[in-house]
Amino acid sequence: MISKVGVGNTAYLQQLQKNKDDKGLAPVKENKALDKTEIIKEQIKNGEYKLDTQKTVQAILRELI
Repeated sequence: MISKVGVGNTAYLQQLQKNKDDKGLAPVKENKALDKTEIIKEQIKNGEYKLDTQKTVQAILRELI
């Protein structure tokens, strides 16, 4: 017996392959989140990145609660 999840995943993968095989696809533009990630990577590399410990602790607590 094939589950609905398995069938859905197969259809999704087939669609991805079809899209990959298409030759007229436009290039993907970078996301703003990726730009921010690159900025943070550069700051870390240069030793300029400052961790906001208050926000980090709050985020961890939200996850734990």
